[in-house]
Amino acid sequence: PNPFERSVNIEYKIPDLTNVRISVYDSYGNPVSMLLNKDLESGHYLIKWDSGTEPAGIYFIRLQAGYRLKVHKVILMP
Repeated sequence: PNPFERSVNIEYKIPDLTNVRISVYDSYGNPVSMLLNKDLESGHYLIKWDSGTEPAGIYFIRLQAGYRLKVHKVILMP
């Protein structure tokens, strides 16, 4: 769900064996968390970001799989 309160599930599909990096950035572009950085086989995946003690605000989830890049904006509610 977006906005979310404490954690958010990130679903993604990988078409080929490739290195996958999923990271979270704050609204200023500062890195907040590296969720994943490894080679994955093709398939459907789910990873959870637990915001922990991060303050409420806008965050960007960046998924890079090989040469593909996707950025998704999420809103963390108090």
